[in-house]
Amino acid sequence: MSTNIRAALIAGTAALLASGAHGAVVTNWTFNTAANSADLGNGEMNAVETSVRTVSLSKKKPRKGATQVTNRALEVLNFDAQLSRSGHDGISFVADTTDFQDLQVSFLQLNGARSSAWAQFQYSVDGGVTFITTGLADGGNYQVAASKSFQRFDFDLSGATEANNNADFQFRVMAIHAPDRDTFVATSGKRYAATGATATWKFDDLTVNGSTLAPANVVPAPGAIALLMAAGTIATGARRRKS
Repeated sequence: MSTNIRAALIAGTAALLASGAHGAVVTNWTFNTAANSADLGNGEMNAVETSVRTVSLSKKKPRKGATQVTNRALEVLNFDAQLSRSGHDGISFVADTTDFQDLQVSFLQLNGARSSAWAQFQYSVDGGVTFITTGLADGGNYQVAASKSFQRFDFDLSGATEANNNADFQFRVMAIHAPDRDTFVATSGKRYAATGATATWKFDDLTVNGSTLAPANVVPAPGAIALLMAAGTIATGARRRKS
């Protein structure tokens, strides 16, 4: 077989190995069960001066004989009635990032009409003793628009090197005053409420992504192993023919 084909096989193997070493899911919560622990990875969810529960997102009953699909979200409710306390209530997450770096956090959020439209993403590298927003776009502040659909929010922590390879990494999402006003602003633009059926936040598919710190220790994907074997066989055959 030609030298070009051998080179292509080796290049393909390198690409597969690289893809297996990067872009991994560190921790993930689907909220499809009542458990606070993560569905994937080592993590835990906790309420911060609020109440939480899982709620069904399935509006229609399955047809007779069809399998019921579990599709739930985390609902946060019972925010503090002391409206002067910005950044006091929300939810927090513990996520062990050992062996990972270049972290990214993403989630889907849907707000009730009377809930706080503004929130702040904060992270901790010391086990929750202190929470910071260093390096985050807009200081971690973001606004949830009035909608009947979930909206996606992403937070880039690749510059927060102390969050890498950290068993004490945590982050939280807290209700805050509108940046240009010293008060809470409702998602609908109408009157804000701390409690009630429309004073809630919902979260779904919360994921921490990262890249592995030690690619050499990652087990190659089956496709990469096959390519390695093929490349080795071709190289051996070529040497025999030359001899």
